[in-house]
Amino acid sequence: MASHDVPFLESIGITRWLRLDGELRDTTPEAVRAGR
Repeated sequence: MASHDVPFLESIGITRWLRLDGELRDTTPEAVRAGR
């Protein structure tokens, strides 16, 4: 997912954010925007 997708995903009610970079872990929209 790219950071420009975050507003759309939030607008449709996405409330759980997961990141897969070797292992699946929770993250936040802010971390996605920051590229972390």
